[in-house]
Amino acid sequence: MSSDIKAFLYGWGILISFLVIRYFYRESQAKKNRPKVSPQEIANRVSAIMAMKNKKSQTNLFFKSTDTALEYIEKFFSNFVLEERGLYYGKILHLDKAKTFGYAKVLCLIDNKAGYALVSVIKGRECKSELAKGDLVYVGIKEVNNIIAYKESFNLANFKKNKNVNNTVGSIVKKMTLELNPQNSQFEFAD
Repeated sequence: MSSDIKAFLYGWGILISFLVIRYFYRESQAKKNRPKVSPQEIANRVSAIMAMKNKKSQTNLFFKSTDTALEYIEKFFSNFVLEERGLYYGKILHLDKAKTFGYAKVLCLIDNKAGYALVSVIKGRECKSELAKGDLVYVGIKEVNNIIAYKESFNLANFKKNKNVNNTVGSIVKKMTLELNPQNSQFEFAD
């Protein structure tokens, strides 16, 4: 081999050995400067982190309005076709003066797409809460008749016309709060 190649290889050998020695020297210095932590302190830190994780997973989700809660339900819950004896989330749109009969929009599948159906509702025996317009409720379907999509059917102009239509009938089983329990994926009951 020529002397230039030998000098080149010796130079690279010296450089690599310098870098390796510097790496190990810095590692040993870093170990000396680390604070001494007892096994008990490590266990305490790990248990504190686990407690924070468990606490975060147990906190409920709160929604600002019924509409935002229904949007969440539409995106993350399973929706089903309206069936008799089925339970569905809905929003009260109108109540009579006695607050026992009204209309609700119920989240369900209409033509294989998530949508809202207009349902005539009565206050069920199980529901002990005072109802108001805009409440999030659990609606039990008693009789499935004409399924009227909410967007095209319910406005003040044709409200009286829809009163006489033979649409789906249901019962308000429970009034729900706007608080979702992530452990069981259910909204909390108001009563």
